[in-house]
Amino acid sequence: MTGSLQPSSTQFGTFPTTTQSGVLIADDEALVSTPLRKMLSSQGYYVECVETGWDAARALATGRFELLVCDICMPGNTALDVLRTPEVQDMRIPVIVITGHPSVETAIDALRLAVVDYFVKPVSRERLLEGL
Repeated sequence: MTGSLQPSSTQFGTFPTTTQSGVLIADDEALVSTPLRKMLSSQGYYVECVETGWDAARALATGRFELLVCDICMPGNTALDVLRTPEVQDMRIPVIVITGHPSVETAIDALRLAVVDYFVKPVSRERLLEGL
């Protein structure tokens, strides 16, 4: 997946253009999502953040996103539920999982659900950008 998303030079907060990649960050911890949003938007990505798996599914249904960066342990996402939704499965959107609670079970589930990368928090800027 490295290098497949292409950021644009437009400002964060504007609706993505055809050249701007949309990234959805689903994490209930602002201490994680806010720095990720700032880092990705400074690289030219259109970024939105949500705090629950339910909100992630609704946001993905809009079709504005080309990548989901998703926490495992948050409301509406026990056992990687959001990755099993039609919004993710039907669209075949790439997913990067980030977690502060890694386990062999969730890593295996993530592989079965075609997650493109699995990071343990805290995720360094360099590692995340390599995953894009």
